[in-house]
Amino acid sequence: MLFRSALLVLRPIAEGLEVVQPQAGSPVTGKQSAIREAAGGADFAVYAPEDLPQYFYLKTVAYSPAGLAEDGEMATPEQLLITYASTTKQITVLVQPPGAFQMKESAGRSKVTVRDWKGLAWKEDKQAALALDAGDAMILLTGNVQQSTLLSVARSLERVR
Repeated sequence: MLFRSALLVLRPIAEGLEVVQPQAGSPVTGKQSAIREAAGGADFAVYAPEDLPQYFYLKTVAYSPAGLAEDGEMATPEQLLITYASTTKQITVLVQPPGAFQMKESAGRSKVTVRDWKGLAWKEDKQAALALDAGDAMILLTGNVQQSTLLSVARSLERVR
C-alpha cells in the first residue's frame, strides 16, 4: 500500500520535476555533483548511496518542491528522487522530509533496522521496497532487484547535505 501510494504521489508531479544531469568528469564526481546540485533546494537532509551493484549508473536526479492541491491543502511533500539503472534493472531512492509518510506494519511487511534507522521491507509484484525513517529524512527505496540488494544499497546511504 505504501509503495502504491508513493507511486500515485509521484506520477502527477513527474512533469514538474527538474532533472539535473551529471557533469562531465569521473562517474563518481559527476554523480555527487548532480545529487548535490539537486539537493541544494531541499529543506531537509538528503541521502544517497555510496555503493551500488555492479554496472548501475546514475540515470536521473530530480528535485520537486512541496505542491499544493487545488483546495490549498498539501498534496505532495518536498522530495528528491534519484534513479539508478543498469541494462535491465532499476533502483529508485525517494528522499522526503521527516514525517512525510507513515510506516504501517501489515501482512507481508517485515521490520528492518538499517544502521540505526527503523524501517519496513516488502515485495510487491516484481518490485522490492524498503521504507526507512532516518530521523532527519524519510527514505523509500524501490527496485526490480532482490530485497538483499536494496538492503545493501540502504546500508551505504550517506548524507549529501
